[in-house]
Amino acid sequence: MYVGRIWAQLNGKGGSGMEPAGQLLNYFVHHLSSFRTKPFYHSHTDYEVYYFHGGSGSVLVGETSIDLVPGDLIIMNGIKRHGSVMRDTCARTMLRIEESSVQPLVQLPGTVDLFRPFRELQNGHWRLTGSRKEEVEHILAKIDRFYNQPGQVNVTRLRMAVAELLLFIYDCDERQPGRREDAAGEKESHVRNVIAYIEQHYMRDLSLDELAQGVHFSKYYVLRLFKEVTGMTVFEYIRRRRINEAKLLFTLNKAETVTDISYRLGFKQPTHFSRLFKQFVGQSPEQYRKQLEIMLADRNDR
Repeated sequence: MYVGRIWAQLNGKGGSGMEPAGQLLNYFVHHLSSFRTKPFYHSHTDYEVYYFHGGSGSVLVGETSIDLVPGDLIIMNGIKRHGSVMRDTCARTMLRIEESSVQPLVQLPGTVDLFRPFRELQNGHWRLTGSRKEEVEHILAKIDRFYNQPGQVNVTRLRMAVAELLLFIYDCDERQPGRREDAAGEKESHVRNVIAYIEQHYMRDLSLDELAQGVHFSKYYVLRLFKEVTGMTVFEYIRRRRINEAKLLFTLNKAETVTDISYRLGFKQPTHFSRLFKQFVGQSPEQYRKQLEIMLADRNDR
């Protein structure tokens, strides 16, 4: 069985503030035994992969219900309200993938667009059997193996394993186009456009006026729509995105100072960055980096 992860820590609410490779990259793996007769509905801005290992349950995406069998692989755009019902003890794996976390690997010359199924299908479903079922479970086992390991090598290996999963999903869609479970509504598509623009510009001082102009909406529509669909404000999303990137940079760029990284991420004042980092992570940037160094040193001594 894979190890369950703590949702609060992933979102920077509680915990020690010291995340392993997977949480640094904003992946969410959750493989557990559970029993729940009422769905826990939620939505988020990441893409989601859901794999069902065994038991009896259903996944609800919008108004659509999918009765699960072992080998079911489901992809969701995240924004559409979704949840699950477990009618018996079940085992499942869920991954929340922030597109930017693996973009350096999926944008190499000559590679396919690995996120195309998420954008075109929005919410897709494949029922895997035989060797295809074994293949995806092998990939998920690799992701779980590297998920809880700190260090640059494991961060890279985790990224590559997630890219392999995305390639598997892309191949599934090429062989057998995934059933479109629930097409994205106009509001969700608009929010995706806003997120895509933020992704290109969040590392500098991004104003609401510029964002609205970049996506061709009024700024009042952007504010209202983003909050309505995602449950958070545009500015909260930008701050959260910057802090997630900061945690990754602290892992990969040991030579850069906290001040350097704060400026790289578009903060005008390092003190504001430090205050925001502690608010989201529970530690100052210096404490976070020091604890990361201790963790890596302890692991290397073993």
